[in-house]
Amino acid sequence: MKKTPGNRKSSHWRRQAFSLLFLLYIGLAGCSQGNQPLILSGRVTEPYSQKGIPGVYVSFLGVHATGFMGGTEYLDDLLLDSTDAEGKFRLQVPAATIDSFARENGFLSIYRFGLEARSMRSGHGGSPYQGYNITVRQLSIDTGFNFFDRNDIDRHTLILTGKNERVKKDMEGVVIKLYRGAALRLFTGDDPDYANGKLVHMTVQELERSGKIRKEDNFYLDKPSLENKLLLKPYTPVNIILSKWTPRDAGKEDTLTVLRNLQLPPGVVKEIRLKSGK
Repeated sequence: MKKTPGNRKSSHWRRQAFSLLFLLYIGLAGCSQGNQPLILSGRVTEPYSQKGIPGVYVSFLGVHATGFMGGTEYLDDLLLDSTDAEGKFRLQVPAATIDSFARENGFLSIYRFGLEARSMRSGHGGSPYQGYNITVRQLSIDTGFNFFDRNDIDRHTLILTGKNERVKKDMEGVVIKLYRGAALRLFTGDDPDYANGKLVHMTVQELERSGKIRKEDNFYLDKPSLENKLLLKPYTPVNIILSKWTPRDAGKEDTLTVLRNLQLPPGVVKEIRLKSGK
């Protein structure tokens, strides 16, 4: 049959429609590829034994600072899971979650993304670590509070991206080292002195393996402070000297207890019942 101009026009539109459908398909395929979830996997390990730690919460974090020039930084849980019996984790983060956080926090503030392993479910800064409260600075672990690789007892934050950058590819084999703290718990019994202004003077001497004192610090704990557990660095030998201190009596104090070369494994709470003194 002889093709008429109308037939040629119809054929031309069919080819254009097919091309548009093909381009639309390619475009949708590209969008679908870009919307694939981000995979983050690895292990949370105890740095001394290198063993995996089960039951640790692992959070994919969105980190943002207030103000265009930065300021106070806030950490938001975007996805939360926990490690298995071998300390392994695998997070599948929807691409939309990353994009949404970047849009919300990338206009007038600074944002980043990271991972956090912690012993408690809540990521709130005031949450107690394993039921302990940090009231003894000398006994805690830190690396100078470097935000990019912060090691605290029972909490480790690892930043994955630079400022105002998204996570763009899967990350497998990530290792997060988590120090789990031990703790001390001091009991004063019914001694009325502590309710009448007396304090516990606590001297902490961190020791080298040779027994030489590496560093020493002193703390004065009132009765409310004694109600908290005191975090202790695990596997680290310390001498602890506890005295009853009287501020109104020229600093007079009575030695209560001396613990030498004390070393505790992670998760252990050592209870110490203080005698009344002289």
